[in-house]
Amino acid sequence: MSHNVVAWPDNRKFTYLKENNQMGLSFIVKRTPPPPPPWTLKKDLYTDGSQVIDQIRSSCFNSTDGTLFVGTGLTYAQIWRSSDGGNTWTEVEDLTSFPSHNQTRVTSLLHDSTSNVMIAGCGSTASIFRSTDGGDTWSWIQDLPNQFYVDSLIHDSVNNTFVAGCEGDDVYYSTDAGLTWNFGQDLAGEVLSLGFDPSRGRLFAGVSAAGTRIYTSDDGGDVWTQRVSFNNWGPGGPGTGTSLTEPIRVHGMVYDPVYDVIITAQGSNAGGAQIHTSKDGGITWGNTLYFPSVSGVPGPQWAHAITYNADIGRTYVAFDNLFGGWGNIEIWYSDDGGDNWTLDQDFGIDPGGSADVGNAFSMAYDSTNNRQIVTFGYNAGSPGGTIWSRGN
Repeated sequence: MSHNVVAWPDNRKFTYLKENNQMGLSFIVKRTPPPPPPWTLKKDLYTDGSQVIDQIRSSCFNSTDGTLFVGTGLTYAQIWRSSDGGNTWTEVEDLTSFPSHNQTRVTSLLHDSTSNVMIAGCGSTASIFRSTDGGDTWSWIQDLPNQFYVDSLIHDSVNNTFVAGCEGDDVYYSTDAGLTWNFGQDLAGEVLSLGFDPSRGRLFAGVSAAGTRIYTSDDGGDVWTQRVSFNNWGPGGPGTGTSLTEPIRVHGMVYDPVYDVIITAQGSNAGGAQIHTSKDGGITWGNTLYFPSVSGVPGPQWAHAITYNADIGRTYVAFDNLFGGWGNIEIWYSDDGGDNWTLDQDFGIDPGGSADVGNAFSMAYDSTNNRQIVTFGYNAGSPGGTIWSRGN
């Protein structure tokens, strides 16, 4: 039996052992990280009158220096940043009044550490904005034709492409670090999330429709192949769901390199947020977590945000409700590639104590400072929300 021990560069990051026996089977023994610390409220955007930050729709860390960026959208499409983990904020760009290209939302953000390029995907004209100085200044690049919002962005580090998924059903990709964008494929549904498996050089697209679908691309985002449809899926897998319980939105996906698994977070119409995983590059899929109604009380409806902490090999998912009273807002985590899940924190219906906080719109992890953030937004036409953090 051969042993391959992989140690990460610093003592924060875990060590795991892979054993390959003569039959080619692989076993993983990983040091389980400690339970996560509690979340801390950093800012309540509704009650803090000192700064008017609109509803947060997207977030990302500059992976070079750990600066946190958020994109807003309800009344103002703005980009804000914080250099101290969310305590203080500075407005960087207001795209609401950007000359000739005013926007209503900043729906996705991406930072590429290699080029120090940042991309902001916006709506309602699916505009791409680009920064070449780490987010200090921004330029309009392109409106993606016949699209509404750029819902998702990702960097394919194998094919060296940037990829954008849109409300409007199309996927676009860039081969020059976001300077120009090419049409990839119409996936016949809102491309709400994108994922990437660097071991295979494979992109994943989560298409939101009645019965969600997963597509893959091995050429940087040009050609896509449907791998699965979750039509009529329920807690028991294919054929056990209904139009109310089957997933209708793929909110996010991440790749866990230790367990070689792609993990998707999905939501349904009537409670029953779901986690689905694939351990063979997206060919076959299974359920690992499902929130049914309990005693008539629906569980979380959406699984809006998902992130992978590479420092300790842990996946986090933020579940939430459509409107206040539809189920608590909860964060769960998995240390074994999505097979088993543990409740991290139950925020109740109202993180921060203000009325009708319904959506965990974004979650991000900063490996530079070992810091994690999650943002909750109001969903009933109200600005504001809350920003929570933990770590340094």
